Amino acid sequence: MSKIRLFQLLALIGVLGFIIDLAWIAPKAKTLFEQSAFLVEDGLPEESAHYRDEARQLANFIVPIALLATALIAPLNVYLISRGLKKYAK
Repeated sequence: MSKIRLFQLLALIGVLGFIIDLAWIAPKAKTLFEQSAFLVEDGLPEESAHYRDEARQLANFIVPIALLATALIAPLNVYLISRGLKKYAK
């Protein structure tokens, strides 16, 4: 497997990480926080605590996944920039 293919694969995994983060985890955590607030208003604080705990657990994964995705995308960017600089250095 060539370097560029490896970097493209890592970048693809990184982009998928961002998509999972933005399309699934963040909305799910937001929905759970909102349900928790509604349960408090309805007078069910015990049930609300369970929803809030689950939302916090999901929300704790948002930043690490985004950092990992950024780290996976970075090698492709560095490779493309260095290749472009070599092209103009001749």
